[in-house]
Amino acid sequence: MQAPSDHYATLGVERTASPDEIKASYRRLSRELHPDRNAAPDANRRMAAINDAYAVLSDPARRADHDRELARGNPRPVFRRDPAWSAATATNRGTGGTPFAQARANGQMRETPRQYPRQRQPFTKPPVGGRGGLQAPGEFPDYFAFLGIPWDEDPAAAFAAGAKLEGELLRAHYNPEDTAALERQLREARETLANPSLRAIYLDALDGVKAPPAGKHPRWHRTHYSFLGVRPRADAMTIADRVTALSEGMKQGTPEYAALMAAFQTLRDANRRREYDASIGLA
Repeated sequence: MQAPSDHYATLGVERTASPDEIKASYRRLSRELHPDRNAAPDANRRMAAINDAYAVLSDPARRADHDRELARGNPRPVFRRDPAWSAATATNRGTGGTPFAQARANGQMRETPRQYPRQRQPFTKPPVGGRGGLQAPGEFPDYFAFLGIPWDEDPAAAFAAGAKLEGELLRAHYNPEDTAALERQLREARETLANPSLRAIYLDALDGVKAPPAGKHPRWHRTHYSFLGVRPRADAMTIADRVTALSEGMKQGTPEYAALMAAFQTLRDANRRREYDASIGLA
């Protein structure tokens, strides 16, 4: 039987460590093992391990469960055997029926009462916007608000906030579609805020200083024109040429390709384009 992982050992802290000590150790290890700073072959594996460890130990309820697992070594008892089991095995081997059946009939083995699952509770609905909330349709993604951190927090703090939110999502009882959407938002937030170059592009787009490169990061462009890299008054031929050029470097099935097709289908039709322009304040 495999013993449970010791998350305290993973973070290099005592089991009596305070939340601040756990957080400090996690931040230190995050900086040491971050892929931008550490080229060791096992850096990614160790980084994943400390993320998992912090997700557990930063949550009081999950930490208490983990402490109980460590205390009991995570046993999995199924049956409790009577001391006479061995003798029953030898006596009943040739008397018909298996030793197991004979022992059960003689009351020498008692099956542990079966635990039946509780009745499924109805799904709850996650909030819209804010920390841990679904992004509202058509709104620019605010990863800082989603993680519940200020915009100037360092990557280690973003990792820690993401790990804590991941633990909360695991315990939440959302429907599969909402869960998948929140997991995607969490993945995007972590990848963006942990990568210095992506973070810089995202901050410029968030503040409206500079749009991302054309054909890249579709969720960070505020209009179809921005994603295509054309002026709002561009004619249909210019838009078609731009779509053709961008499509040459894209793979079908990617978010970029889906955004490209959505922009083209909207802007190539005069009526749909007028409606779209009105919706973004260009009419």
